[in-house]
Amino acid sequence: MMHAISDSFREAIARAGLTPPAEILADGTLHRFSTNGRKDDDAGWYVFHDDGVPAGCFGDWRSGITQTWCNKSDRQLTPAERAEYRRRIEQVRRERDKEEQRRHADAADEARRLWDAANPSSPHHPYLVHKNIKPHGLRVDAENRLLVTVSIDGVLTSLQFIDAEGTKQFLPGGAIKGGCCVIGDLTGVNPILLGEGYATMASIHEATGLPTIVAFHAGNLKPVAEAFRQQFPHRTIGVCADDDAWSPGNPGLTKAHEAAETIGGVVAVPVFGDGRPSHATDFNDLLCWQGAAAVRKAIAAVLPLHIFDEIHAFLGRFIAYPSEHAHVAHTLWIGHTHLMDRWESTPRLAALSPEPSSGKTRLMEVTETLVPRPVSAIDTTPAYLFRKVSDPAGLPTILYDEIDTIFGPRAKEHEEIRCLINAGHRRGAMAGRCVTKGKQIEMQDFPAYCAVALAGLGNLPDTILTRSVVLAMRRRAPHEQVEPYRRRLHAPQGEQLRTRLAEWAAHISPTLNTCPDMPQGIADRDADVWESLLAVAHAAGGDWPERARVAAVTLVTCSMRDKGSLGVRLLEDLRTVFGDREVLATAEILETLIGLEESPWGDLRGKPLDGRRLSKLLKPYAIAPKVLRIGTGTYRGYERVDLQDAWIRYLPPKEESLLSPSHTVHVTSVTPETPDQDELFLEEEPNAD
Repeated sequence: MMHAISDSFREAIARAGLTPPAEILADGTLHRFSTNGRKDDDAGWYVFHDDGVPAGCFGDWRSGITQTWCNKSDRQLTPAERAEYRRRIEQVRRERDKEEQRRHADAADEARRLWDAANPSSPHHPYLVHKNIKPHGLRVDAENRLLVTVSIDGVLTSLQFIDAEGTKQFLPGGAIKGGCCVIGDLTGVNPILLGEGYATMASIHEATGLPTIVAFHAGNLKPVAEAFRQQFPHRTIGVCADDDAWSPGNPGLTKAHEAAETIGGVVAVPVFGDGRPSHATDFNDLLCWQGAAAVRKAIAAVLPLHIFDEIHAFLGRFIAYPSEHAHVAHTLWIGHTHLMDRWESTPRLAALSPEPSSGKTRLMEVTETLVPRPVSAIDTTPAYLFRKVSDPAGLPTILYDEIDTIFGPRAKEHEEIRCLINAGHRRGAMAGRCVTKGKQIEMQDFPAYCAVALAGLGNLPDTILTRSVVLAMRRRAPHEQVEPYRRRLHAPQGEQLRTRLAEWAAHISPTLNTCPDMPQGIADRDADVWESLLAVAHAAGGDWPERARVAAVTLVTCSMRDKGSLGVRLLEDLRTVFGDREVLATAEILETLIGLEESPWGDLRGKPLDGRRLSKLLKPYAIAPKVLRIGTGTYRGYERVDLQDAWIRYLPPKEESLLSPSHTVHVTSVTPETPDQDELFLEEEPNAD
């Protein structure tokens, strides 16, 4: 009879998917056995007793299986038998936990010993070569097995062994549940990705540059995800699923979705497309089959790979930019506002357009959610702005919409605001004011340095314009579609990005290179404008430095063309008119200038350029007409030698010129050609007749 009962207990162990021991001892103590038939395995355990009501408990430390067994059903037990059964089961659990803790401690000691005795892995290990991945700190033991660390809360608890053929085995007795291996740097604010195997997560890390977490098997995804969510409550966490399409229930995908839903994360799935190999299930298979670009594409489909990519995408949902260069510049300008203590100079952002309804106000609304301490300044007084800039809580970001009302016909009434905007681009700038305190008038210096974004119709004073990144906004064409912006829905999304951007800025600030190399052709005031934006782009990494340099050259080219003074435009066109000749008569100069395509010289306030006006425009450059002998005649005109000094001082070298009368502007090798944009900023001489 007793033999039949113990056989029933063995059958219960087998039904749980474990290999039962050959003999069951009914002594009520914990016994270990092999659950897979291997002699060196003792992950299984059981406790069995036959006095009173025969009952027992068994499990597997490797898989986490734990089950109880009783010879009677719960209904058949008397109250006394039920109480005794529960007492014994609780006793078994205490013994099991005690034994498990001992096994974990022994395994952790062994793991540390084996790890310390191992050598750094070569990238030429057969498994790594086969998987096309790098070791990322792995070690190898005397049997040429790769050692992958298993850590819980940063403490080494076990090891995974991977041999040359890819066979994997854990150190017996080691704690695995909730254990992981980290690849990459978890500091900063980049998204964190986790998935099952080492090869999978090494592939994703190498393809994206993001930190990745190895959870070792699908059943461990959820506890690992929960642990990292607790550690990083505000970070984006992505769960990278194995697509076990050939397995019933697709456990890789199922467990990944379960883990992501628990922590509010996202799920990334390898996309194989047509011709998928029969063995392909994970991101390493995708890497080996289609390359790193396919891995990046699959991850980026659900998870932007950098905070700046996310901000760029967020802005693009609601704003129709005149060009991708403007989109990039706006993104970087927002980034620079979170590092104001690092800059010598802060560029103004100027969103300007010739007509209303061009997206300027929407741009300011979305910007407000992303910058630190935003102040909407459309209806504020100068005194309020001065004191806001002096606020001990931190520098504001001033957002001034409808700026044309400030610099329009009544500009003299707003001279204090103009002073703040103009002077505050330089760190340490002060604005002196007389302050009345009771009956006393005291002189007081107010800080003026802060980030400022401006939006309005038409033009800006040249002193501000030359210190600005100009976005030449325009009305959306029918084919340009954007998402409607709703503050109650979308502002919280922007504010969440702002928090993460602030964390990124705090992380990179100590090591930020604030003096990046400038692209060819960007110097002096243009370099002041773009220095902070290029520094942010270099800190962001990825393709942002390249995108920033292209945007800088393109937008500087356009701004030089559009905002150049009438005098500089005249000097440039005179250089074209003179060509290789040494002298020219005034009449020939005027005729050629007026004939230039898209030149302003045929209509200056209703009159064409004449000799008197030409002389007046050139006088500030110390250039004056002379009586010249040309051929057999005598004419009033100009000599090349008198223009040469002004050309050198005010124009870029001819072969690198960023200005062109034809408006087809060839720039440096960063970008082949700058597209035409609407003219906005051609200034006329203020006192011209």
